[in-house]
Amino acid sequence: MRTEFVSGVSHELRTPLAQIRWFAELLHMGKLRSEDERLRSAGIIDQEARRLTYLVENVLNFSRAEKGTNRVSLSPSDFDHEIRDVLELFAPLARARQMSLDARLDAGAVVHLDRDALRQILLNLLDNAVKYGPAGQTIVVGSEVSAERARVWVEDQGPGIPHDERVRVWEPYVRLKRDVESSTGGSGIGLSVVRELVAMHGGRARAESGPGGGARVVIEFPLSRGEVGHAPAESLDANVQLKAVP
Repeated sequence: MRTEFVSGVSHELRTPLAQIRWFAELLHMGKLRSEDERLRSAGIIDQEARRLTYLVENVLNFSRAEKGTNRVSLSPSDFDHEIRDVLELFAPLARARQMSLDARLDAGAVVHLDRDALRQILLNLLDNAVKYGPAGQTIVVGSEVSAERARVWVEDQGPGIPHDERVRVWEPYVRLKRDVESSTGGSGIGLSVVRELVAMHGGRARAESGPGGGARVVIEFPLSRGEVGHAPAESLDANVQLKAVP
């Protein structure tokens, strides 16, 4: 499993690196004549650099988890504002696959969490949704905050996760048989990183079927009594749609 992990990570890192080098060379050699071509190439370099950063952070999180050195630093955060920031960060990657993001967010509550951990959790879930869903799909991201918990979920329109695999997929190095046999890449550590970061908040994660039959992954963070506050009125936006297709 470790050998497959190293192979999977190497493949995932190599792909964005190859894109960055190719389009950087085109720009450097002056082979892109129009301003539109140059802008498109710069955009691809930016989106692949973002993806590379996320992949490296994933490996570092996984390594720290194995060593038992992972830590979270909780601070008051506007829950839905943090989610929107991640969606804006991820939008170019979704656009490259001709997919759209639909955010259905609760009115802005302030909760205590680690912002970097939340970002990595959501990037993993969004990356999975892109990998396993069809081109042209709409990925739904929702949130809900109550007195006891803050929830966020990601739904895709892919084949879903078989019921008997919904516990095993959180284990390190695990990839479903159908994914191993297909051309879908992956390192097998994404959901294990999610589970680790959620557990460090005292929360829980689960996979279930989405309303449309795809996968729906739900993350819950427990809240202490009196912990939930309210974000400033200007930051509230209950239904945000980030259409990532042109």
